[in-house]
Amino acid sequence: MKHKNKINNKPNKEQKKPEQHTTSVRTLNIISYAILLGIFLLSIYIRAIRPFKNAFINNIPAFAIDDAVMHMRLVENTIKFFPQRIFFDAYTRYPFGTHLHWGPLTDQLIAFFAIVAGLGNPSQDTINLVGMLFPAVFGALTVIPVFFIGKYL
Repeated sequence: MKHKNKINNKPNKEQKKPEQHTTSVRTLNIISYAILLGIFLLSIYIRAIRPFKNAFINNIPAFAIDDAVMHMRLVENTIKFFPQRIFFDAYTRYPFGTHLHWGPLTDQLIAFFAIVAGLGNPSQDTINLVGMLFPAVFGALTVIPVFFIGKYL
């Protein structure tokens, strides 16, 4: 029995759903998300897996000079006093020290994930591994907001 409109006794067309249209949109969304996942995995491969063999030299982490070493020292300090981080570093501009002028978010995120990976008490190897993989994974994750910003625009 068809639902009739009370005014002109015609079938109500608003209740019919175009099933083919919703199916094609759903299929397009699945394909889009599969491509997004593929780009994310490719990005992880390029940023983390492929260069991983060069990350250690004689089992010593091969961090880049200066900035990476400084941030890893701040990460180690943050782990020791989690969630606080120092904002004055006595080792910079020795013997006077300087205030740290950049925010603590990256160092605290690395420290947090190292603590989680180390089950509350991370070893130095765990801290180094998380410190090496964090920028690669964080960089690979940028494809997700870029996708949604592009989809919105």
